[in-house]
Amino acid sequence: MVNHKREKKSKSALTEVITREYTIHLHKRLHGVGFKKRAPRAIKEIKKFASKQMGTEDVRIETRLNKFVWTQGIRNVPFRVRVRLARRRNEDEDSLYRASSLIRRRNHTETKSVSYQNMDVHVLSALSDNYMYLVVDKDTGTAAIVDPVEPKKVLEMVKAKNLNLTTVLTTHHHWDHAGGNKELFKAMPTLSVLGGEERVDAVNRIVGHGDKLELGSLKIECLFTPCHTRGHICYKVSSSDDVCLFTGDTLFIGGCGRFFEGNADQMYNALVKIIGNLPDATKIYCGHEYTLANLKFAKHVEPNNTDIDEKIDFALKCQSEKMPTVPSSVADEKRINPFMRVDQKTVQDHVKKSDPIMVMAALREEKNKF
Repeated sequence: MVNHKREKKSKSALTEVITREYTIHLHKRLHGVGFKKRAPRAIKEIKKFASKQMGTEDVRIETRLNKFVWTQGIRNVPFRVRVRLARRRNEDEDSLYRASSLIRRRNHTETKSVSYQNMDVHVLSALSDNYMYLVVDKDTGTAAIVDPVEPKKVLEMVKAKNLNLTTVLTTHHHWDHAGGNKELFKAMPTLSVLGGEERVDAVNRIVGHGDKLELGSLKIECLFTPCHTRGHICYKVSSSDDVCLFTGDTLFIGGCGRFFEGNADQMYNALVKIIGNLPDATKIYCGHEYTLANLKFAKHVEPNNTDIDEKIDFALKCQSEKMPTVPSSVADEKRINPFMRVDQKTVQDHVKKSDPIMVMAALREEKNKF
């Protein structure tokens, strides 16, 4: 009898958590990623979705949540739901292990440090598949952080390395990239917080295409790449011998970001005309660990591309070792990324179009459903 009551309470808590958590954050998330008009319908669908999950085991619910929210454009909310659910279940059922195991999932890869002649890049995992990047000038110990969504991790690394953190480089305003800005700025009020528009949390310096700044001996150039969001910025960081590009959600390894606030013309300009014209040796540090999923689609587009096969092998090795697949390079992306290969006949033949802009649009539409 006791078990029956606890099971019933758990099911009710689950439905309540899913419905409440999604509706609380829905308008903010949908407005932020360009789905404002879809909010009322989405809320209705969320309530229907929640009611159907009664009695379903947690693992299946999490899988369905991840698939479901892609259609709503709020893919980072499931983590909040799972953590809230874990806390609720902890109160109801003393599920300490489950709560802690959910939270530990945030470390999707190990920390990786890449050293160049005058620059270090520390790759920090965040949330379920995000990356933050701590960029350090070796000569002075001056540092910048790219998209610090988990500020505590950033502050711990800064302290451990005895660095002078001066700058926040925000690629775009979405919560999973800019959501830690306020907390970090509160901890370090002298920080310069860069972003491409006012929607970026705690921004105190709006930057545009071609704007430049210095980080010790390193040179930073802002590249305006609107499409995923209308204010998206990529940051090119150069030392005397090396160039790194932090692409946020514009360019991924083997893929690109969704066109939430832009179109295929803008993404073509960003990927082919801007990023594609950087030196081939430029290292690419993207905002998410989507590599294997992207390469699966790339292989579907170009089944005879052996460069994609090699990259898949590399990504699988990284996955088995729990290591990031970043960095890539401009040269690599030109060989494996269908969105940077829209001028290639093999890619054009796949979508049965020859105009590169139309190819870009067709690829994105297909990838959205892949």
